[in-house]
Amino acid sequence: MRIPSHWLAILLCLPMLQARACPTPPAAERDLKANSFYADSSGSIIDADKLARYKADAAPVDNFLRKVAQMASDYQAGDEAAGRCAMTWLVHWAENDALLGKAIGGSQAEFLRKWTLAGLAAAYLKVQPVATAAERQQITQWFPAMAEFGLAVFRDPRHKKNNHYYWVGLAVLGAGIAANDAKLIDTARGIYDKALADIGDDGTLPLEMARASRALHYHNYAMEPLVLMAEEARLLGEDWYARQDRRLDRLARRIVAGLDDPQWFATRTGKKQEIPHGNQLGWMLLYRKAAPESAIFDNRFPTGEVSDSRLGGSLSRLAEKGFPSRP
Repeated sequence: MRIPSHWLAILLCLPMLQARACPTPPAAERDLKANSFYADSSGSIIDADKLARYKADAAPVDNFLRKVAQMASDYQAGDEAAGRCAMTWLVHWAENDALLGKAIGGSQAEFLRKWTLAGLAAAYLKVQPVATAAERQQITQWFPAMAEFGLAVFRDPRHKKNNHYYWVGLAVLGAGIAANDAKLIDTARGIYDKALADIGDDGTLPLEMARASRALHYHNYAMEPLVLMAEEARLLGEDWYARQDRRLDRLARRIVAGLDDPQWFATRTGKKQEIPHGNQLGWMLLYRKAAPESAIFDNRFPTGEVSDSRLGGSLSRLAEKGFPSRP
């Protein structure tokens, strides 16, 4: 029996239609549970059992962030349906006050909250053209409420304003831009300037030098939110790469020099260094476009797709397209 051509066309399209269906968002996670996973006071030795427990407890939140970031990246690649689905997931969690509950486990749970906000806000800034007015209103209420938790942590003088503070800055900036909140944006600008002031003339960050065998790793990790902050600041019409006489370039060059010669860090810390690699170097895709001498970043980051959910998903597509203009 011959199948009519119009039915054949429908049957052929079914897999595509199924692939484009938006999955039901997972139940909103109000509380955050996470434990520290280091075995030493300098935060350089990871305890495998503690890390496994951390990953298990953080999985519902991390999985939500990863899927939203992937959908936002697919939207940047031209998949309109993925953008709508990302917005549906974000609004579902916003409506249910997700991530606004208790931090179970102390500081690490608060760190998980601000990492998640940093990534969700960056993903939202990619898909915001598809948002309705009502959806924007939900985000305007949700993101700033989450940002306040991150800022509250560092009002306690016991918390050192190291790379975690810079990640709070990224979370606050993303929330501020999404909500058009001038106060949050100004606060983030102040955190960014504090980070630049922390950079020594030799390109080092004193609090990250104290991380022993992970000093180079944490210099690189501190660079990631600072680069994305500069990218998001373009939406404000501001060039944060140029702030403080391009002081960020000192940190960038120190990291590159450390990759070439890890012994520089090893000599000063007394410890063999853990070397950043793979997607951890994805910030270079963005930074090299603004760097005074971009050639020093060539061939240092991975080829193919480079992605980090805490930075909103695909850095490859962001480097190509940038954030869309605000509505």
